Amino acid sequence: MKLTLAAIVVGACVSALGGAIARSEDTSTISWCASVAEARKAAEPEWKPILIFGSADGCADGDEMLKRVFADEKVCDVISREFVIVCVNAADLPPEVAPLVRKIEGDVVPFVAYVTPDGELLRGTRGLREVEAFTEDLDAVAKDERLDATRRNEAKLAKGIDLAQRDIAAKRYASALSSANEALQLPGRSASRKRLHEIVAEIEAVGRELFQQCIDAAIAGDFERALALAKRVEREFRTLAVEKDAAAAVHIASRLRAASMDALNGNTSLARKELDALAAEVKEGPFVTIIQEKLRALTP
Repeated sequence: MKLTLAAIVVGACVSALGGAIARSEDTSTISWCASVAEARKAAEPEWKPILIFGSADGCADGDEMLKRVFADEKVCDVISREFVIVCVNAADLPPEVAPLVRKIEGDVVPFVAYVTPDGELLRGTRGLREVEAFTEDLDAVAKDERLDATRRNEAKLAKGIDLAQRDIAAKRYASALSSANEALQLPGRSASRKRLHEIVAEIEAVGRELFQQCIDAAIAGDFERALALAKRVEREFRTLAVEKDAAAAVHIASRLRAASMDALNGNTSLARKELDALAAEVKEGPFVTIIQEKLRALTP
């Protein structure tokens, strides 16, 4: 099956063979993003520049760069440390890339576009870049001061850290998360940006701990407490991955509580019906075992 540049997979460099783009596991240690959107997401935490490499099937110079230049040890080292990289098909450019490429002088492929995480073109080149010239390009972009946070933004990032840390100390997690996320909307490479992402991860860890307490309460049969904890996590940890888990837990714990009350009131048939419906709905996650155990307890 013929693969195109759009089919490049994460974690593998690519080489062109017979007009098809194929994986080459042993030519590079570079991790390629699967899309420009993925590259932007990966670049944002440390505000790394994005290297967009564009070629096309049958492009000899593009094939040469993929097979030899990107496989060079020094090139791999610089890209792995300083950049996020993605490959695009020059014959079918993503909409967000086309305007950037038009700013690069000339019309030959391959091209290399160096872009900030928020889409500003820093530099662009066209044609085959030999290892030495390519390495010089990489070093120059990595040192580009346009990637650095402005003094004004640095001050705002520092303020965001201070506010978030104060709120965490007071266990005001929703407010801490809001302060951190607001500061992270500011562009610029900075140690403060990295620290803010660490703070968000710390808040996520607290949410995960509370969510585990929710699961533990459900296992113990205390569905009232499980529901209260799930609601708290959903309310206080919005925008984090744990919020989605908590939202599902609110729904499940509420129905488990209702079934438990039905059983306590002697209406086991209604309780079993509720649990059967819940079991049909919940196919994975920690609540599956809890639901099955409750069903077994109601089975004559």
